Amino acid sequence: MIIKQLKTIFFKESQIILNSIKKLLFHFLIEIFSNLYLMSSFFRLLCYTRLTLNWFTTFNPNTWPYSFITNIVNPYFYFWSTKIPFLRSNIGVMDVSVVLALQIVNLSIWTFLQIVLKLQSFENQN
Repeated sequence: MIIKQLKTIFFKESQIILNSIKKLLFHFLIEIFSNLYLMSSFFRLLCYTRLTLNWFTTFNPNTWPYSFITNIVNPYFYFWSTKIPFLRSNIGVMDVSVVLALQIVNLSIWTFLQIVLKLQSFENQN
């Protein structure tokens, strides 16, 4: 009789511990993917800022605020420009790697947001 009661108590305690570990894991994953979502959104803002500032000839990309943006964003754009060839036509050459690079950033933002929403819905079910 006492052994049976101890087993039930141990089982209930272990279930409580497992549930708390599961909740902790969900919170940890939600925080990770939420931060990835925020960082990729900020990176997208930097990408658009760099592309917008390149249109203006008065901005010097070697001065302080613009050099920060250029140093962060240029390696990403350079990576995609080495992977995707230029489109050649009779008029000239067009670099479409920037468009693809921006779309990949947008896709990562959407993916991180969907993962966070799924994790939150799983957490609320339990």
